[in-house]
Amino acid sequence: MKAKELIEKIQRAKFDLEVALEENGGELTPELLAQYDTLEDMKALLAEEGVDDLGRWLKSVQDEGAALKAEADAAARRVKNNKSYEDYVKFLIGEALDALELPTNKNGEKVIKGQFYGFKRTTSNKSSVKQDDLDAHYLEIAQVGARMNGLPDYINVVLKTTTTELREAGGNALDFLEETSTPAISFTKPRASKEA
Repeated sequence: MKAKELIEKIQRAKFDLEVALEENGGELTPELLAQYDTLEDMKALLAEEGVDDLGRWLKSVQDEGAALKAEADAAARRVKNNKSYEDYVKFLIGEALDALELPTNKNGEKVIKGQFYGFKRTTSNKSSVKQDDLDAHYLEIAQVGARMNGLPDYINVVLKTTTTELREAGGNALDFLEETSTPAISFTKPRASKEA
């Protein structure tokens, strides 16, 4: 008998025995003693022959989990590699656009169009919080204030804000806002009906 089936059988037998004992007011009858003996025999069988079977069962479940994790990790690596390759292809297209004399649109961006696809040299603007500057300016003040208001030493104070909150605050808050611009490529794809 396989360990999994044996465990399920033991659980059923134990439950049945507990129900029968409860229904019988806790009194052990010869039938209940026989059920108890059967349960003990099953437990003994598990202890003797079933241990390795139990080990194989658990190991097979763990091996399946490890295989699934390895597949997920491999897929994550492929996605990351594909994204890097996509960025590289965009970089090469951008280099080609920069090297060519191309017409520009009303925003001064170089544009090239084919029958199905089009590319535009754009600028990617990214905002971020200067976290190190924010911490240097306010973290000690925040920690002292927290301690004075009864926050225990084992709880850390962390400063967090967003670029939107900094913009809305204006004034000195803008000192903690960093803007970066990098060249980018805008890619126009055809509608499904134009190209298969």
